Amino acid sequence: MDMEAGIEHLGRGTSTAVDALIIVVNPGARSRAAAPTIRRLGQDIGIKNIVVLGNRVRGEEDMKLIREALPDFPVLGFIPEQDEVAEADREGRRPFENIADAPPELFAIVRELQRMADKQQEGRQRPV
Repeated sequence: MDMEAGIEHLGRGTSTAVDALIIVVNPGARSRAAAPTIRRLGQDIGIKNIVVLGNRVRGEEDMKLIREALPDFPVLGFIPEQDEVAEADREGRRPFENIADAPPELFAIVRELQRMADKQQEGRQRPV
């Protein structure tokens, strides 16, 4: 489920059927500070697989900042700041009409999400 920014959804318990919670964290202080609260709310409703996705990073310094601020969070990956995303948003269109133009980091994140889903599916198929 893709939710708008904020934590209200978790408080209402609408996320109880999700397999994983991806906390999108920008390098900014407020975003980094919100992650532990979001994780706690996710855990409170029974989500066990909670990861961080670094967003709008401008380089190694931003990645390091997020990792150091959230050392006990698994990091799914980092999405670099892209002018194309801002331009598409201003124009009301989706970014990267040609998916081949998307940053390679996105493809790595998708592969990791698929690996996580496969692992979770394996766990469900094991006999008790």
